[in-house]
Amino acid sequence: MSNITIESPNHSFSQLCADEGVLREMSDIFCFMPEGYKFTPAYKMGMWNGEIRLLHRTTGMIPKGLTPELLDALESSGHDYKLDPSGFAAFSNKLTRVDVEDLKLGFEPHDFQLAAVDRVLEKKRQIILSPTGSGKSLILYMLVRSLEDKNILIIVPNISLVSQLFSDFKDYSQHNGWDVESNVHTISEGAKKDTSKQIVISTWQSIFNQPSAWFHRFEAVLGDEVHTFKAKSLSSIMEKSKNAWIRCGVSGTLDGAIVNEMVLKGHFGPIHRVASTSELMDRGILSALQIKAIVLRHPLEACKTFGKVQYIDEMDYLVRNIKRNKFITGLANSTNGNTLVLFQYVEKHGKQLKVMMEETCKEKQVYFVYGGTPGDTREQIRKLVESKSNAIIIASYAVYSTGINIKNLHNIIFASPSKGRIRIFQSIGRGLRLHETKEMCKLYDIADDLRGTRKALNHTLRHFTIRMESYMSEQFNVKTVEIDL
Repeated sequence: MSNITIESPNHSFSQLCADEGVLREMSDIFCFMPEGYKFTPAYKMGMWNGEIRLLHRTTGMIPKGLTPELLDALESSGHDYKLDPSGFAAFSNKLTRVDVEDLKLGFEPHDFQLAAVDRVLEKKRQIILSPTGSGKSLILYMLVRSLEDKNILIIVPNISLVSQLFSDFKDYSQHNGWDVESNVHTISEGAKKDTSKQIVISTWQSIFNQPSAWFHRFEAVLGDEVHTFKAKSLSSIMEKSKNAWIRCGVSGTLDGAIVNEMVLKGHFGPIHRVASTSELMDRGILSALQIKAIVLRHPLEACKTFGKVQYIDEMDYLVRNIKRNKFITGLANSTNGNTLVLFQYVEKHGKQLKVMMEETCKEKQVYFVYGGTPGDTREQIRKLVESKSNAIIIASYAVYSTGINIKNLHNIIFASPSKGRIRIFQSIGRGLRLHETKEMCKLYDIADDLRGTRKALNHTLRHFTIRMESYMSEQFNVKTVEIDL
């Protein structure tokens, strides 16, 4: 029998106070080896053994959101413990949601949006899973308005979402008199960090190196698209925010990796899904989706060289392939409505597609967006396309697969292969918002068959089968065609 207590020195950590044996036992339980750790430079150089330990085996510190899992682990191991109530008293504070009528939104929030806000205000720590296009910015807005007496930090993954969220807040506030300019400070692209305003919206990249004292004034931390946050940078921010007893992360998709979910839960709290994509499609809240999977069969002569090549070499061949890029260009030119073309490599693919589409798609307005595009320009393009009916946006996955809100988007083309579940569903989400000009969103998923006479799948064709499994798991409408390139 051990003398074990769980204390809470601040709102970032709980501390397991126990003898060395218990600390080591619990640290081993909260130890994970992330997928692909053997391929990281630190592991290859012998600087890291591949372990991520969420409970420090010497100090007993563990991210506070993992306290329930720690208690379960202690009980499962037959240990008695005492929980110091003083460090967890804040969770009993009652928080009330702002009256929707007072917000004068001009529309009625959906039931799942209200339920999400109520759950965060009740539990104080939550990760809210709600499909892309389901109005997560409204959830954040209602949370902010419900916490008007508290200093709030809102973290987003890129500069586009800083300006977009600020713009969304202004739209929601236009009839209720809440002055967004006076209450909200935005940080991106070198903007000043210090402000007396109640709410700060920032990219995580802009603030993770800020000194600890900068974070101490925030009582609430809200994270948008939290699945994109890098673990080290997120941990740095959340550990410094030691006075933030209210924490909420929102996302449309998590990647299913245990270590990633445990890190997020440690900093934000339990995961709660408020709605599914198929459910919201059935209810008419999200647009219907039709997926056309196009498998390009490459010439036999080209396939002969792809028996044992590395993935990077296969990708290099595909993105530089003139016939393939001409096919993508022709496909984009043939679509009706506004079309988003997503690519992975800027120099050797995105810029080539830009040149080809500007030369070929004479009747369409062509826009190009990548990491080097200034935030205000990205926002201008987003707003411009909302008013267009025949535009093409050629954009990198890194910039446009997450969070960008364009309701007037009719078609999406996956110009570069991908297997990441998060990237796939976040990219699809770009087209699922309702708009009066569209009956459905059409996704064109381009795959490449480089087998020739071989039976074994080439790298990107294998990734295509993973995407197809993901589509089927969500019960999406998929049609497959094969075309000789």
